[in-house]
Amino acid sequence: MIMAGCAGRDGRVLAVADKIQMPKTIRNLDDLRVPAASLSERDFSTTRLRRYSDKTIDRLYQSLGRVTFFLAEQHRYVGFQQNLLAEKIRRKTQTESDVADMYAAYVGARMFENAKDLRMQFPDIRFPDVPDVVVSSGVSKATRWRVYEVSERGNRAELAALHLDHGVKIVLVMLTGCQIAERAMTKVLADKEFSGEFRANGLLLTDRFDSVGVANWKSHFDFNNVYIVKAAGDFPGFDFLSSPQFYFLKDGEILYHFKGWGDGEGSPAPARFRRGLEALHRRTPASSTP
Repeated sequence: MIMAGCAGRDGRVLAVADKIQMPKTIRNLDDLRVPAASLSERDFSTTRLRRYSDKTIDRLYQSLGRVTFFLAEQHRYVGFQQNLLAEKIRRKTQTESDVADMYAAYVGARMFENAKDLRMQFPDIRFPDVPDVVVSSGVSKATRWRVYEVSERGNRAELAALHLDHGVKIVLVMLTGCQIAERAMTKVLADKEFSGEFRANGLLLTDRFDSVGVANWKSHFDFNNVYIVKAAGDFPGFDFLSSPQFYFLKDGEILYHFKGWGDGEGSPAPARFRRGLEALHRRTPASSTP
């Protein structure tokens, strides 16, 4: 009877894990949020975890890795993944990849002290670069548009708040390592029609906490307004899951948006960028549909 009960519990959480791992969950986050929300603290309690098989622990850990990657702001799921890793360590079944995934989840959730503790716990594992000093005391009351300003060498990141609610802003959302986005940035800065306004009113945002990569962007593009967002939720209306994404704002309102850099939406990217500039300089908002 006890074994049947345990099998039943394994079956339920494994069914949830399978739903989380479906390819469509990265195309529509609601397809990820719904099964993830069905997981409870009880499913990851010490008592319950010790009853799961190694296979169940492995599949749950893989699934939670996907959840914490795409829903990094929800620390509840980071806690679930943390409990799973603790159980793996207790069983001595953890791999370097498991530990690295937990570290990435901590960094993605901006849980830097936890990441530091994990690095100290596993000193022989090489972890991605994170600033030696992360100062989070510079912003006391701000709840929107918070970002980390990265130092020239990428070894320090300080929390600040952008003022997107004042005046004209052009925001380029990029993912580190995205060659298309880097090409788009290069094209904009090289275009005589676009470069002046972008250098005056533009900024580049990423939600990947890659401080060295951001420092390299600043140097490569000779452009200082490059920031790491504290949380995607600080930027309502913005999509940080794909790049490049261009947003044209006036006094905090998104007037025009387009994604990609090519002949998408029926017109070349420069034409869409020009349409965004036109939206900024007229009174009535423009639709993002050509």
